[in-house]
Amino acid sequence: MQRRNFKIKSPNERELSFLILYRVLEEDGYTNLSIQSTFKTFQPSFIERNWATAAVYGVTSRLTGIDYILNKKLKRPLEQLQPAVRTVLRLGVWELTESYESNVAAICDQACNLTKKVANRGAVGLVNGVLRALIRKPVILPKKDLGLQFGLIPELAGLFKKWFGDEAAELLKAFDQQTNLTVRLRDPALPENWQEEESTFSPASFMPEGRFVHLKSNTIADLPSFKNGSIMVQGEGAMLAGSLHGLRSGNCALDACAAPGSKTIQLADAVGLSGQVIAQDIHPVRLQRIKDHLHRCNVHNVELMERDATQPIPSEWTGMFDAVLVDAPCSGLGQLGNRPELRFRMTYEQIQSLYPLQKQILEVSAQAVKPGGRLIYSTCTLNPAENEGQLLAFLDSHSQFVSVDLMPLLPKRLLDKDPTLQVDASKGYITLRPDRHNCEGFFVGLMELKEN
Repeated sequence: MQRRNFKIKSPNERELSFLILYRVLEEDGYTNLSIQSTFKTFQPSFIERNWATAAVYGVTSRLTGIDYILNKKLKRPLEQLQPAVRTVLRLGVWELTESYESNVAAICDQACNLTKKVANRGAVGLVNGVLRALIRKPVILPKKDLGLQFGLIPELAGLFKKWFGDEAAELLKAFDQQTNLTVRLRDPALPENWQEEESTFSPASFMPEGRFVHLKSNTIADLPSFKNGSIMVQGEGAMLAGSLHGLRSGNCALDACAAPGSKTIQLADAVGLSGQVIAQDIHPVRLQRIKDHLHRCNVHNVELMERDATQPIPSEWTGMFDAVLVDAPCSGLGQLGNRPELRFRMTYEQIQSLYPLQKQILEVSAQAVKPGGRLIYSTCTLNPAENEGQLLAFLDSHSQFVSVDLMPLLPKRLLDKDPTLQVDASKGYITLRPDRHNCEGFFVGLMELKEN
């Protein structure tokens, strides 16, 4: 799809929001990447970045409800409007219904001014009329409609109800409350709490090496600790998956689905300069991102390979690795906080298509584990069929592998936070949830290949 170039040279916070939302909603962009690239282009102030980020995540996290409201006020279907007008209206509805801005007249005026810059003048009257009609008579979303309340398409709302029952609403609400940026400390000399260029670091929820970063007037990329590779941006669920390898200095590990590379560097740190990590991914662009991280972090014991993880492994890899990590392609439904576009893009059909892919990658990668070595299977979804469903099916058909009790391996703070994890952990897997563990939704299971 060809991108449209709007004539906005020095955008304010609302215009920044529009440009990002247009890319996400009309050009199928990713929310986080669209924000990063737009901010890099225009270098907005800290206040502008904060406002635009809140607006973009606000709209994309509530899109189905916003569209429901608009279709109640429009005389023709929303899909028939100009894409730019659609985007302005969606932003305007979010401001009126979800933001803390109380000057509703100013919201309408700003939306009209924005419309003049991005659409034809005839659209100004439409935008003004719809937003003022909403002010006069607000549209109330049905309270029991999980999809409209949390921005999910109906099929996803149905799945969350099926999986989590009465807990679904609190779980989805927790995604909206995930405002912490989490990093992993690579430098053990760094203290629990410290301040760096007005930004502060404090202990994360449960991982000993995890820290929450509270940025003030800068971005994470501005911090010296990021530039010199002392920290890696990484969620605690991913940190946990990357910590269960059992590796020692001089060992060899395979990261089967390596992008974006945070767990690759965890493995590399564990095996040291005398060890080796092979990191493979099918996408050249993603491999380049890993390469960039390796360079920033001064990591030299990783070999990158462009490979399809579903294809047979090279013969010399058979039984070669002390640990194999399969962070499988998944539906991403544990990432609805930082990837809100999944709420309206991920379909039941797409989820179904992932099952054979995950199964094939796990089966192929397992062949690379040496006797006594570990096989880690992880995803960033909350779908049981992609998680324990795949793990237990694999164990049922591969008697040479056994599950590993996670209880001795889990951080004490995690077990203190949620003692109910013990049931699944003793079976070799756990599911982390934002409402219970204050982190991204994540699944990790651990297996071991029996000694001959």
